[in-house]
Amino acid sequence: MIRAEDLHDLARLHDPSGVLSVYATVDPQAENAVPAPWQVTIPRLLADLGRHATGPVRNRLEAIEPELKTLLDAGVAGRGRALFATVDGGAVRLLRVQSALTDTVRLAGSAYLRPLAVAYSAAAPAGIVAVGGHGLRVVDCRLGWAELVGAAEYRPGTRSRTPNRRSGSQRDRHEHRATAHLERFLTGCGSGLAGFGARPDWEHLLVTGDTELVTAFAARLPDLPHTEVVRAHHVAAAALPAPRIAALVATDLRAARQHTHLRLAVMARDIAHAGGAATAGPEDTLRAAAQGRIRRLLLDGAARLADRYGAGAELDELLIEQTYRAGGAVTIVGGPAAEALAGCAGVAALLHP
Repeated sequence: MIRAEDLHDLARLHDPSGVLSVYATVDPQAENAVPAPWQVTIPRLLADLGRHATGPVRNRLEAIEPELKTLLDAGVAGRGRALFATVDGGAVRLLRVQSALTDTVRLAGSAYLRPLAVAYSAAAPAGIVAVGGHGLRVVDCRLGWAELVGAAEYRPGTRSRTPNRRSGSQRDRHEHRATAHLERFLTGCGSGLAGFGARPDWEHLLVTGDTELVTAFAARLPDLPHTEVVRAHHVAAAALPAPRIAALVATDLRAARQHTHLRLAVMARDIAHAGGAATAGPEDTLRAAAQGRIRRLLLDGAARLADRYGAGAELDELLIEQTYRAGGAVTIVGGPAAEALAGCAGVAALLHP
C-alpha cells in the first residue's frame, strides 16, 4: 500500500553520482507474448544507459539485477512497477501499483516521480463503504488496488417463527422496528468507522448500497477531516468482493475526483489573484516550492514546462520533487480543471499560511 509519505521519502533521495529510476507497466493483454513488450523495452533502455554510463553506474546496474528481474516478472502482482536506487549504494526501493505507469529509465541527481504523481492523482486513496441488510464492508482503494479493510455483520436477533399470522399493522410495526434497529446498527458503525479500517489519507469516502440505508448511514457519519463523503449513484451490494464493489462505483469515484480537482484548481487560481496564500503561474510557484511553502501543487497534465531557470530539469518535474520533499501534495489535472489553469500556464499552488 503506497501512501503520500512514500512519495515524500522518494523525493528526498539524492545522490551526486545519480539516482536510477526505472518504470515498467505490465500489459495484461500482452502477458502471453514471449518475450513480453516490457521485458524488451526496459532491458534495452538499461543497456543503452550502461553503454554511456560511468563505471560506478554500470557496477550498480549489475548489483541490482535481482531487483530488476523482479520488476519485470509477469508473475508478480501489480500492473505498474517502479524501482529507485542510488548509484553509491543503499537500499533499493521497489513499488508496485495496479495503475498503469510507463516504460522508462532515468538517471539524475534525484528520483523521477512524475509517473507516480500522475497515477496518484488519478487514483488517490479513497474509501468505499457498501451498506446492506446484512451489515457493511469497507474497501480501501488506491492506485488501482481494492482491498477489504473492514466489515461488520448485522445480526437482527431471533424473529417470530409465525410471521404470517400477524395482522398487516403488526407486520408493518415489526418491519419498522427491524429497519430502525438496522439503521441504528449502521449509525454506530459509521461513528466508529476508524475501527473498521478507515484510513486518514482518504480524499473521498464513497457510500453505496441500499438507498435508504445509504442515506441513513451517510447522514450520521462523524466529521472526517480532509475526506469528502460522496453518495454513489451506482449500487454495489455489501456482500460482493472488494474488487467488484470498487468496479461498480468506479464511475462515481472518478467523477468525485474530477470535481475535487476542479474545485482545487479554481480555488488556487482565485486565491492567488486575490493576493492570498496561493500562487498562479510558474515563477511564483517555483519560488514558493523552493521555500517549502506549497501545501498542494496543481499541474495541467498536458503542459510540460521548459526549464527557464537553470534548474537542470523540466520545471514541472522540479516542482513535483520540491513539493513532495517538503511534505506537500501534488495533483495532476486534466479536463475542466486544466482549463481553469489555462491562464496561469497550467500551474498553481495552495500554500501554507
